[in-house]
Amino acid sequence: MKMKSKLFIMAALCAIAFKTNAQTEKGNFLLGGSVNFSTSKNESQNPEKKTAFGVLPRMGYFVSDNWAVGTSLNYSIAKSKGYLGTAGNVNFGTQQSNYGISPFVRHYTRIADNFKFFGDFNVSASKGIRKQVDEHGKAGNTTSKSTTYGTGISPGLAFFPAKKWAIEFQFPLVGYVHQKDTPEIAGQIPYKYDSLSFGFSSFSPAIGVNYHF
Repeated sequence: MKMKSKLFIMAALCAIAFKTNAQTEKGNFLLGGSVNFSTSKNESQNPEKKTAFGVLPRMGYFVSDNWAVGTSLNYSIAKSKGYLGTAGNVNFGTQQSNYGISPFVRHYTRIADNFKFFGDFNVSASKGIRKQVDEHGKAGNTTSKSTTYGTGISPGLAFFPAKKWAIEFQFPLVGYVHQKDTPEIAGQIPYKYDSLSFGFSSFSPAIGVNYHF
């Protein structure tokens, strides 16, 4: 192989390595997030249809090489309707909406050309509202309100297919959640609960896209 060809290959490899490193170096920003949607229908004795939608925009700043701090905003809404009670009474369903914020700290480690592993530590706070759904699928009176706090560790893998774009695969490894629910209906008692979850017992991966600049 000629010397010029060797130099060209070495320069190309260095450029690839520099490109993946430059995307997570000090002073850069990342902007992205994810969107999810799901629907299901139960055709058993008690038919019920469920739909859910969520959006999670995210922004971060690299305070040093491979270290980013930032925050995510989240909004989700889930609706169930069409449930027929066993006694013949119709319960048209409920609608649950949540919104909140989740600051994070993230560290990237290069594992191959255009691939980086990252660890993500986050805390979160959100509020939720549950409403009744009428026979036409429209939300009505509020039945309860909730407040949720949590923290978690979510590792993942980032793939950089282009100069400023990253596709991420991430899953929650460990998470803690504290929630308090306050009914809006007279006679019902408020309740709260705490939960600790591990990724290997409830695997729920997520895919997102980030823009680095």
